[in-house]
Amino acid sequence: MTPVQIQALAHSPSIQALKWAPKPASAWVELSPILMGLIGECRPLVTVELGTGDGVAVCSANQVIKPHNAGILDTSKHQRSFSVDPDEDSRKAGSPEAKFRVEMGKYFTGEYGKFGSIITFDCERARYYIPDECANFFLLSLIRPYDELRKIFDRWLGKINPKAICFIIGTQGRDAATQGHAQLFRELAEKYPSFELTNGAGLGIIDLGGDAATSPLAELLNAPEEVKQAVREHFAQVGQRMLQATGHLPA
Repeated sequence: MTPVQIQALAHSPSIQALKWAPKPASAWVELSPILMGLIGECRPLVTVELGTGDGVAVCSANQVIKPHNAGILDTSKHQRSFSVDPDEDSRKAGSPEAKFRVEMGKYFTGEYGKFGSIITFDCERARYYIPDECANFFLLSLIRPYDELRKIFDRWLGKINPKAICFIIGTQGRDAATQGHAQLFRELAEKYPSFELTNGAGLGIIDLGGDAATSPLAELLNAPEEVKQAVREHFAQVGQRMLQATGHLPA
């Protein structure tokens, strides 16, 4: 992956208004700018998400990936994405959730189906559809209690590239549903270089390669705390503008 400079990340042209942002939307709307910027600057070959939810994260990631793939004739060299949707309740026939998933599925397939996949299996079964050590970006969007979340993360380590960047949504633990996310991030941050956005639900970014000197995010990970705080404030402002642009925040 390409090394990322803070200035390039902050002003990345990949950070654009979301094309898919249903209402009500997840916390990914507010936190998607840094994800879009990092995908645009790092160019990860494979992005894997656990927990499709309303599709904001996977669609914003693929919104950036699509133009990168446009000029590559050999599809084996395309950037790819996988999103695992284990929520069986959302697929019960006739339910509002099922109708939404059909709508999202049609949009996703039409826009990103040539290089992106949504896998509608539980997390354990979905592992068999993902090659080993392939995920350069690994997004943990599942809403699960800590014990289950930790178990799932450990089971998926074999699918994650040893030098991958991991994203954990909900690290501020502002409600009972995300307490486990906050705990998991704290544990991983003790072992690996990390950076956290504290706006919205919070987003933890972890370099699983473990070396802040050689990480593609080295400049950010090694920055003085005042610079990191400036980055947090910048993306908090960009996140608010993203919310406003999608109609999730009054003008």
